[in-house]
Amino acid sequence: MEATATTHPPASSEVPKRRLGRTEEQVSIVGMGGFHIGHPYTPDNDAIKLIHAAIDRGITFMDNSWDYNAGMSELRMGRALSVYGYRERVFLMTKIDGRTKDSFNVQLGKVRFIGFTGHKDPAYHLHMIELADRNGFAFDTVQMPINVFDAHYKSFAAGVIPVAQAHDLGILAMKTFGDANLLETGLVDPIDMLHYGMTLPTSVVITGIDKPEILDQAIAAATSFAPLSEERIAAILAKTAAAARDGKLERYKTSHFFDSTFQNPSWLG
Repeated sequence: MEATATTHPPASSEVPKRRLGRTEEQVSIVGMGGFHIGHPYTPDNDAIKLIHAAIDRGITFMDNSWDYNAGMSELRMGRALSVYGYRERVFLMTKIDGRTKDSFNVQLGKVRFIGFTGHKDPAYHLHMIELADRNGFAFDTVQMPINVFDAHYKSFAAGVIPVAQAHDLGILAMKTFGDANLLETGLVDPIDMLHYGMTLPTSVVITGIDKPEILDQAIAAATSFAPLSEERIAAILAKTAAAARDGKLERYKTSHFFDSTFQNPSWLG
């Protein structure tokens, strides 16, 4: 089944920015995912050029994790940002798996803000926020899957976003395309998929970018963005309802395919 052709608003010349919750930082509405930039099939120099191009075109939010591609994602992003003039233009985020002091210090080190992430079940996110409240701690950000399939199965958008808003957390949307798994269904236009995430009260929609044409797509979505109407959202969700009902296409929710710590428990410390 092919996606229905849609008409998008004309692009402006600027990538919009949004407030990153209680941090009060301003970040681009679209962010660059760290995993895809570290793929072995992308040469180092090409990856670094792509990071520079993203920043030069207005993307200021960089996502990463210490374990992506055995550390290559962080190394490439670090090399790109070490070039004069680039580091101060971005908000840099990374993730760790460690649950002990020693593993934390090995995997990360100095931080300015603290958030948490996950993609299995909204109940875990809600429990994290509840535990923080109970112990007098406030997270700054929360990252979660936000996409046109999520609404139909263990929905993070329905369950977590309202609570995150009430706590003034910066909301980081990920898994827009489910690592291309959702995109490949052909049910929804990719720009509409990105615009859906941007229409919700997110601070930034993070998307994997490993080719110039994918960067073009991200920039096009950001610069043409106008909030989707309730009618447009309803029509999009109607297209995905049947395919999304059992969660099988959202493998990060229903399998261990994306669970790196399940496959590498030693990373937890």
